[in-house]
Amino acid sequence: MTDRYAVIGHPIAHSKSPLIHGLFAQATGQDMRYDLIDAGAEPGGFARALAAFRAAGGRGMNVTLPFKLEALAAADVASADARLAGAANALRFEGEHVQAQNFDGLGLVRDIEVNLALPLAGRHVLLLGAGGATRGALLPLARAGVARIHIANRTAAKAEALVAELAPHMRDCALSGGGLDALAPGEVFDLVLNATSASLDGATPPVPAHAFAPGAMAYDMVYGRGLTPFLRLAQQAGVARLADGVGMLVEQAAEAFAWWRGMRPDTREALARLAGEGVIEHRPGRGYFAPSPTASDIADLYELHRRLTHWALDAAPAPALRVAEAPSPADLRLEILYATIAAAAGADILTRAHRRVMLQLRPIRAVEREVQPADLEQIARQERLLATGRVAELRAEVDAYHDGRRLAAPAVFAVMRRSGQSIERI
Repeated sequence: MTDRYAVIGHPIAHSKSPLIHGLFAQATGQDMRYDLIDAGAEPGGFARALAAFRAAGGRGMNVTLPFKLEALAAADVASADARLAGAANALRFEGEHVQAQNFDGLGLVRDIEVNLALPLAGRHVLLLGAGGATRGALLPLARAGVARIHIANRTAAKAEALVAELAPHMRDCALSGGGLDALAPGEVFDLVLNATSASLDGATPPVPAHAFAPGAMAYDMVYGRGLTPFLRLAQQAGVARLADGVGMLVEQAAEAFAWWRGMRPDTREALARLAGEGVIEHRPGRGYFAPSPTASDIADLYELHRRLTHWALDAAPAPALRVAEAPSPADLRLEILYATIAAAAGADILTRAHRRVMLQLRPIRAVEREVQPADLEQIARQERLLATGRVAELRAEVDAYHDGRRLAAPAVFAVMRRSGQSIERI
């Protein structure tokens, strides 16, 4: 019997967790499926979705924003990391029990030490922010042998309160805290970690250039298309070693997979596969990053997708497509529509090329919903034409759809650039 897992959040359509866990399952030979669950914005949505998933036989969940606090509250057994973080990003169901874990800090440490080859023992670390991301990172960093951690926050009192609460748990690691504006000129750090949400809002944490020691690494725990505002600030300060949270994303997913399935997948293989699919970008000697599109790149992707669709229509007659009685989300309907056309050609190379382009378009389409929502009637017309085999008319509709997407590319790119758009939140 196939075991069921899922990621729950709101919004959730942009998540790459199913892709990552699908790679893990394939590599380890596990019989499992992994779904997306949008619990919505209404009060009680998380509790209802959790109960329904467990009742349907679900074995475990990843949890993303905004439900990490509710996930911890729903558990009757929680790890020390989850309790200290005050949040859970993974749940496991054992009989009547709900177990909670927080793997964000473990994923962070493994990404830095293994993927980025920076040993943490003896390092001096500056952590920006005093929220949940910082709480989740503190204990794993201390276990890795960090000599000192200083928490800098816009509100000094919040950083100082966090130090007072967690210092007793930080064996052999000096912990201090204060305001961002109180960093003395002589204070330098080997690793500066941005654990704030500033990059998601397109903002830059006010970190003085002198805080970066010679040879320091700047690491942003969020990630967007290209360098985040924090990483651009570090680059302008002369920092050469820059990293965003893509590797952390994959590593924490592997920790959850191992907790559920009893075996840890090879994340190097998964990262290489994701890079090969164009989902992330490998920069030799620097690690893995979210790829950096321009408006021209977005337009080119849609042009490539249009051509692939035409080639598929040339290669085989359009197959019958059963239109769902209950309308699905527009993004899902588009994926089904174009995947059906690609599969009809019967050529593996065309199917693989189509899949790769669709993966690259997913985060872009998530932004398009704000700029130019999908025309549901246009999608329905394409579905009807495909179902009835009217290929010549379908070609014209395919062209019209892709022309509209290419025209919207500059506006989509502007939104992504303004917001430091996050493309992956587990």
